[in-house]
Amino acid sequence: MKRGFDRSIRNLGKDPETPMEWQEAVNAAEFFLEIESCKLYGLLSGGTPVNFDRCEEILSRGRKLGYVPASTVELVQQFVVKP
Repeated sequence: MKRGFDRSIRNLGKDPETPMEWQEAVNAAEFFLEIESCKLYGLLSGGTPVNFDRCEEILSRGRKLGYVPASTVELVQQFVVKP
């Protein structure tokens, strides 16, 4: 798996189109739902609220197309750990 978020993808607010965009979107949706879970348990605070409906929509549609989110460890490496 490629490490680091692909910052060349600028599909803000639109549906993913390419396979790379779909995988990035599915990974991001899963990551932000996990971050929000941490907030709900009091492990993190602050930040912008997560759009649960959009995350769930991306995950559902992505799964129908064959995309699955990366593991939690891979998500942390992709979105938190600097390459």
